[in-house]
This record gives sequence, C-alpha cells and structure tokens, in this order.
Amino acid sequence: MDSHRLVRLIVVPILLCGGATGVADSESAARPAIRWNAARGSVDVIGLGATDLAKLTLARLDQDQWQTVFAVYVAGEDQRTDRPAVLGAYRVEENIVRFEPRFPLTPGLSYRAVFHPNKIPGSSGTSTEPLAARIVLAKPMKDPTTVEQVYPSGDQLPENQLRFYIHFSGPMRQGEAFQHIHLLNSAGKPMDHPFLELDEELWDPQGKRFTLLFHPGRIKKGLKPREELGPILEAGKRYTLVIDQEWSDADGNPLKRSVRKSFQAGAALEQSPDPKTWKLSPPIAGTRDPLAVRFRGPLDQALLERMVWVTDLQGHKVAGIATVTDHETRWQFTPQRAWQPGTYHVVADTRLEDPAGNSIRRPFEVDVFHPIEHHVPVETVQLPFSIPASPPR
Repeated sequence: MDSHRLVRLIVVPILLCGGATGVADSESAARPAIRWNAARGSVDVIGLGATDLAKLTLARLDQDQWQTVFAVYVAGEDQRTDRPAVLGAYRVEENIVRFEPRFPLTPGLSYRAVFHPNKIPGSSGTSTEPLAARIVLAKPMKDPTTVEQVYPSGDQLPENQLRFYIHFSGPMRQGEAFQHIHLLNSAGKPMDHPFLELDEELWDPQGKRFTLLFHPGRIKKGLKPREELGPILEAGKRYTLVIDQEWSDADGNPLKRSVRKSFQAGAALEQSPDPKTWKLSPPIAGTRDPLAVRFRGPLDQALLERMVWVTDLQGHKVAGIATVTDHETRWQFTPQRAWQPGTYHVVADTRLEDPAGNSIRRPFEVDVFHPIEHHVPVETVQLPFSIPASPPR
C-alpha cells in the first residue's frame, strides 16, 4: 500500500469500535461510521439513513452550521477541545456526508473528527451519541540516511592530519556527534580525547556535512596537551574512524549502517602547498573538455570546492562546475560553455590548505603563533594557461 495513504483510525460511537490501520470501516457497516478516504483526501461519514441524508441535503448549511454537525480538529498532545475546526468544503453525495479539507491533512499529525447526528437540522436532538474518530496519516517512507563520503578519501593520512569531513545523504540531528564518532588505535581500542569537542558543532547550512577536528593542541608541537597526552596519530600505525549507526538523522531515525574508515598514518606535512608545482592540462578550443590541475599531494576537499576558480584574460570568472578526484590530488573544471581561444588563469585563494592545515600563505605550525586577524583580505595566486585557436601538432 502507498505509504502516503496509510492511516490509523479509531471510531468511537456509543461504544469503542476497534482501531484499524489503513482505510477505515467498510461501506457495509451496520451503523454510521467515520472513515478516511485516501483517494479523495476527504473525511466521510457513511451509513446514515436516507432521512438524515435528505435533511442535510435540503438544509443548505453554511460553514459554521456544518461545523456544529460535523467537524475535524487538530488533536494536540495537550488534549485541548477548544481548537478551531479545520476549514473545508462539505457536501452530501453518493449516500455519504463528505468533508474535503481546504488544505491536505499533514502526514504524522493527529486529527479528531466528530459527527453529531442529533444536530442534523430537523432531528429530535435526543437520538444517537456523537461519532468520533482519530485520524493519523503515516509519514511518507524514505530511504534511511547514509554516510555518503568521508574526506580525506585516501587510506594514507599525515600524522598531523587536522580534520575530517563527513558527508550524509540527508540532514542530521545536531548536538550528538561526539557520542557517535570514535577513533580506534591499531589494537581496536578507542582513543582518549582525539577530537576537539566544540559546544557548537560545525555543520554546513543543510546539516549534511559535519566537520570533525582533531584536537589542535595534540597536533602542534610544544603545546601542553601534546606533551601530556602525546600525539593523536603516529607515522606507521593504523587507525579506524568509526561512525555509529545509532546517530540520528533530522527525523530521529538511525543511520542505515555504521561506517568504518581505516587508514595508516604517514609522515607529517610541515610545508605549505606550492602552486608552482601544480601541473595544468589545458583543454582544446571549441570543446567543453575539462581543465585538469594535478597537485603534488592531497589538498583540503571542502576548501578546494570554493577556493580555486578560473578567470579569463579580463579577470572575469568563467562559469562552470569543479570536481575533486583522485584522493583530492586532482581538481577538474568543466566550463558551462565551450572554451574560446585565449589566455586564462587558474586562481587559488592563499588560504587553501592541505590536510594538515598548512595553507599556501603559511605553514600550520607557524600559524599558531600568528596574531588573530579580524579581517583577512582575499589574497590569491594565479597560474596562466593558454588555449590556442587550433590544437598544436
């Protein structure tokens, strides 16, 4: 059954009629009943006698008058009974009293429908007790949230690795990250305090990318945490980053599965990335072939996405899409329109970093002693390349 149409309905005439999941009571009910009509998106009263149906048809009730006879309310947890009725259209058709809400009922929200037979115009007012039904449309089913990628993507990381980026397929619940992320040593034992546990977690605006920082006090040489607890990673040893399945997404559901990323620590990276060592592979004029830039070593994946771009000879940004591949050692740019002959530049923000936090501007170890800059101007380096009018022979 389509999950959009699942509904739980409890009908309460004089006695409780059994609860049900799915479309409610059948047309053959021996007495009046309330049902949810998934095909019409309406709440219907079925089983009324011909006399009551005729009275309602002839009465030509307005909205307020209808609501005294038949009304649907949002049923909050506070059990209030003074909530305004849901607005909509009423009609008598096919031997049914039908209410079609002005706006579709919200999946996951609880509603209460009440029909008063004794308030039908012309009734004696002393007959049947009200009918009541609770209606809950099930939320649409969705695929469980997964961990799509962990960056750096390689299995060899420097022992002074600064951060991980964890990408999820959907928004995650925030505030519980450090309960569900662990770093295991080569013996499979959890390591003590490897991460910088911030009160305000580092998420992108969509809540789908989490930035996990190693504790910088255990990375930088000469700082007290490193002297007391030692470095987090040591070259030559293996480690495993574990992301628990119990971590909840924004809807409160657990991840589809746990994720483990195993890697080996290598030598520390202590020098700034040097754009002069980057190798450019220019495309051919008249095509949308990608421009490729190969780095000597991996760079920070998230920063590469926004700190490297292409300009034309006049300094205008070229529109296109950039991708990062080969364990963050290759940046590729595909233009929106075909390349025209001329001179271009690959432009890099000097704040671009490698996995250890060394930026083009300065090494990470030096940066700890650098004064805080309240306003950092954007400084760039430019690497020119040319696209000839015809391919070289």
